[in-house]
Amino acid sequence: LETVAHVTMSDPDTHLLLGQLGIVMRDDELVREAHEHLRFFGSSAWDRKLESVELTGRVDFEGPE
Repeated sequence: LETVAHVTMSDPDTHLLLGQLGIVMRDDELVREAHEHLRFFGSSAWDRKLESVELTGRVDFEGPE
């Protein structure tokens, strides 16, 4: 979470990374917060990517491209 403070709060890549780490660590709160930030900043492609990773369980640490 400290990474977000050192980058920028609106960087969707950082929130997607945190969300994927949350999936790996089985930290539902971290995943939920990542979704909230992505939605708040209008990063729908990144939010959909995180949803896809949740559904498939395949964490690839890649962006939505």
